[in-house]
Amino acid sequence: MKVATWNVNSINVRMPQLVGWLEANDIDVVCFQETKTVDENFPIAALKELGYDAAFMGQKSYNGVAIISKFPIEDVQKNFLDDDDESPKRIIAATVNGIRIVNTYIPNGTELWTDKFTFKLDWLQRLRRFFDDQCSAENDVLLCGDFNVAMEELDVWSVPAWEGKLHFTKTARAAM
Repeated sequence: MKVATWNVNSINVRMPQLVGWLEANDIDVVCFQETKTVDENFPIAALKELGYDAAFMGQKSYNGVAIISKFPIEDVQKNFLDDDDESPKRIIAATVNGIRIVNTYIPNGTELWTDKFTFKLDWLQRLRRFFDDQCSAENDVLLCGDFNVAMEELDVWSVPAWEGKLHFTKTARAAM
């Protein structure tokens, strides 16, 4: 099974590129982040025409995650179990072809040690609990998405330029 992940930065704006890319490549499953659309405007009909089923949740102008698949999508979970309807739309999980796929759009954090950075660190702790509570080491699980964390030096173009910056801090890497 071929799986891809794409921070699409507005799925409706990117539909022409997305359609061309899907037609040119044999991709079974795609996980999208930053779909930036409410559910009523998600392009489900266009994706079905291309042979994809979809599980998605979004919000206007921000966030939003989706999983599209040529295989049936089962056991969908939208957001964390303790989130409410107003929570940012940042995690969707589903079982596809026997594999639990967890698609995340991890918070950016904006600036170090602000409320948004603390939200990012807290969100990562919640993600850890999600895996501890809901995923088993005996099962196939795939975590994908936009992590907003550069884990290794090879993940940045210049270590001196990035050291201590938002996505390349020891704190964020440890939380991830």
